[in-house]
Amino acid sequence: MRPLPARARTLVLRLRAERARFASFVLAVLFATGVLADAQVVHYGGDRAFAPFEYVDGDGQPRGFQIDLLHELARVAGFGLEVRLDGWPVVESGFRAGGLDLIAMSRTHARGDWANFLPSHATPALAIYYRDGARAPESLQDLEVPRIAYVDAEPMREALATFFAGDRFHFTPHATPRAALESLRDGSSDLALMLRAYGDPLLQADDLHGLAAAEFSVRLQDYAFAVQPGNAALAERLSQALEQIEKSGKLEALRVKWLSSHRGARARAQLQQRIVLQWVAGGVLALAGLGLLFLLARRLRARTRAMRAERARREQAEHALRAAEQRFEQTFMLHPDGMAILEAGSGLVLEVNQAVCMLLGVSREAAVGQTVDALAAIDSPLALSTLRAMLRETGNLEAAPLQLRRSDGELRDCLVHSEYFDLDARRCVFAVVRDVTEQSRQQAQFRKGYEALLAQTREQAEKLGAADEMVDAARRGSARFASTIAHDLKAPVRAIRGISVFLRHDIGSGALESALANVDRIDRAALRMDTLIGGLSRLSLAEESELLRERVDMTAGVRDTWEIVAADPSRHVAFTLADLPPATADAQLVSQVWQNLLGNAWKYTGRSAVPAVGVDSFVEGGRIWYRVADNGAGFDMSHSDGLFQPFRRMHSEREFPGTGIGLSIVQRIVQRHGGEIRARSNVGVGSIFEFTLQAAPAGASTGP
Repeated sequence: MRPLPARARTLVLRLRAERARFASFVLAVLFATGVLADAQVVHYGGDRAFAPFEYVDGDGQPRGFQIDLLHELARVAGFGLEVRLDGWPVVESGFRAGGLDLIAMSRTHARGDWANFLPSHATPALAIYYRDGARAPESLQDLEVPRIAYVDAEPMREALATFFAGDRFHFTPHATPRAALESLRDGSSDLALMLRAYGDPLLQADDLHGLAAAEFSVRLQDYAFAVQPGNAALAERLSQALEQIEKSGKLEALRVKWLSSHRGARARAQLQQRIVLQWVAGGVLALAGLGLLFLLARRLRARTRAMRAERARREQAEHALRAAEQRFEQTFMLHPDGMAILEAGSGLVLEVNQAVCMLLGVSREAAVGQTVDALAAIDSPLALSTLRAMLRETGNLEAAPLQLRRSDGELRDCLVHSEYFDLDARRCVFAVVRDVTEQSRQQAQFRKGYEALLAQTREQAEKLGAADEMVDAARRGSARFASTIAHDLKAPVRAIRGISVFLRHDIGSGALESALANVDRIDRAALRMDTLIGGLSRLSLAEESELLRERVDMTAGVRDTWEIVAADPSRHVAFTLADLPPATADAQLVSQVWQNLLGNAWKYTGRSAVPAVGVDSFVEGGRIWYRVADNGAGFDMSHSDGLFQPFRRMHSEREFPGTGIGLSIVQRIVQRHGGEIRARSNVGVGSIFEFTLQAAPAGASTGP
């Protein structure tokens, strides 16, 4: 037996739907007459003007996505249903007074105090309205305009506070959707933001012509059923029924039916009517009707395949979300070191982990949503301003000292690492805070170093505009303190590298590629901290290791070092080495000098057309000087005062990677031998570094 055509099957389904509605009517009559007096009747209240979710049609009947879903819930859960649609204020007050069992509304924290929400089953779209002739908004960045009108309702206020915090967005409240659109029409607002279900019908009014809704929509609110707080049995019954409908695919079918494009829905309905009429007419047009039905069936099959593929992608995304949330809990939220995410401009606290709450002695709710300046834990606002200036100047902070005061008044010594990153088109700061108070109390040398570094930071607070002075203060830190920091920071650095995805907004919106890119960025930051720690350890070694002076073959040492440095076969650098006089020095430390100088020459000639490096020596003032010259990128000599300072670099990380500590190590080694090091350079021409391991004779000049 041949199956019915697709359009015929559609008619059958519609007849079944009408039969289901009739069954609901009969069920209501049975309840009214007492036949089913023992069964439960659920009284539902909804918004009469909230299409396509729920509304009253021209015949005075409730229609919409929500109504169909309620009938399906009643069928699955086995209860009677009474639906009443009215103005939303009347519905809300009726529910809060106990006159309604069930309503549907946007989920907010405040509403959770007087309503027991079921799992979310829909997401209403927020439309952005603009004046015809203006450029249509295409992203959240286009909302950075002087005035945006919105409807002053609780869900919208919470959404704005959550997703549009900061001083980049300027919203003006209005009592009704019409008032908001009128302000846009009259020019007192530049844009209007409201639920599409309220705004789109108003655009048909004659006095609101000239306004349009952007194709770009935002989804900031979750829509869910809610029952009375004390009716846990009904909430459980409805939740189970909703879950069953979701698993059966019927909930998704209702979403596709009601919440898709209105234009596409009208076109499909018109096409369906024409095909049905042709099929009923029969006769001469039967073959043509069957042909059209066959073509439509192919389109429907293709759409079904697309929906299945989309469902598979959604399931993969949900699986990735669950895995990401689990890893987020294990890394960010449960990490023993304090971690925080801040908005760069305003200092607004977006997220903190449990370690920060324990450190400050406050709850997470008390910290999130506050600005850093407003936190009582900031003992010295001037010190905080200094760290901000250092962060703006260098792009990141490495083991910066900051004292925080707990809620009980106790002062805690901390070290801060922070850097910038982008989150939802916002510039943010990721900060790691380590409490070193106990270590400072138990180790006198550590305490001495910490106080010295803290004193240097306070000194820089009086010179916020002098970035070079701040870097010089960091250079004057003791070597023993640097070694202690390097040892103590290794454990949290390795832990930071395990952080996978902490950007909940990216994951929640399905922007997995952006989230993965942020994971890679955090991993690179951790690798850089590992490199920095290694540099600090080498700097400490250069300061504290005992000198073992012996005769050092400088020519052989340069040749061996160059073979290691220039091991990349894909690059060719012209290298010349003159015979060098031997030196009386510590061979291991001198090897580090050649490693850093020749390594820099190899690195900074990487963009030269014909790279060349040369090593020779000369005698000046009775001392032997060794010289390394290259034709690489060079640097501006006006910035040479910070050349040998730790962490000061003449080039950005993107141009040439590095920690900025290599030349500091060279200078410490040379100075420990009693010698000097100096440099000359021109941008785009190259650099010359000269050093001697001999002390200057009494009365002799110390430089050219």
